[in-house]
Amino acid sequence: MAGRVCVVGAGPAGLVATKTLLGAGLEVDCFELSSEIGGNWVLDNPNGRSAAYRSLETNTTLRMSRLSDFEMPSDWRDFPTHEQVRRWWESYVDRFAFRDRIQLETEVKTARAETPSGWQVDVHLPSGETETKRYDALLACTGSYWYPRMPELPGSFEGVLLHAREYRDPERPAPTKGKRVVVVGLGNTACELACEIAAAGAESVRLSARSGTWILPKRNDGRPAAEGAPMMHPCDPVPTPLRLLPDAWRQALFARLGAAMFRRMLGERMR
Repeated sequence: MAGRVCVVGAGPAGLVATKTLLGAGLEVDCFELSSEIGGNWVLDNPNGRSAAYRSLETNTTLRMSRLSDFEMPSDWRDFPTHEQVRRWWESYVDRFAFRDRIQLETEVKTARAETPSGWQVDVHLPSGETETKRYDALLACTGSYWYPRMPELPGSFEGVLLHAREYRDPERPAPTKGKRVVVVGLGNTACELACEIAAAGAESVRLSARSGTWILPKRNDGRPAAEGAPMMHPCDPVPTPLRLLPDAWRQALFARLGAAMFRRMLGERMR
């Protein structure tokens, strides 16, 4: 049974892990490279690893983004901004009083597994010194967006080549107004950036993807689309009248509603 636990990273995963482990009665040290907590939700994070852009907001609604024991303020917008989410994580730490367990500007340099169990962790402190600590368990909560993956493109390209991680707005790090732009990918970030760049005056914007996909708009008739769709939230039970329908009828009904809400994106030009 672990007694001392090392958590690497004070982004969303690291903060929830730290709070949960402390609640279980364990001794926890959370190390964060940055001078800020919040990870990817911190615009221009001093650790240089945030992929947040200026217009970033949640893809899930206010209601769907909550934690089981910590709500987002009910008077916030339907899709909170990155700044609101960052403040929410700050208030989460203060609500459960574990800020003293987070060591900022502290980098975990190496972690070595011991035999038969445990870890030796080399920690680079703000003072410039490196200290070796021993823990019974280690959680790596270092995020998945900080290391850009670039495709290998054959031939030569004389234009500006950027990864979405570097993008901040249509002017930074390179102006897109009047330019012909290709956005490679069809995920949430790709679609959001394509729309923003097009609205900012690009000559043309195209999305390049290996295959088509279904696009769910954020809003439908002014309301968050996900909240108007049946069974879109995993905590919501199937309404009683729908439970009385045969499975085949219920599936057909959901398919009809989905077809009305989604749009098939396949080989279309975006402008």
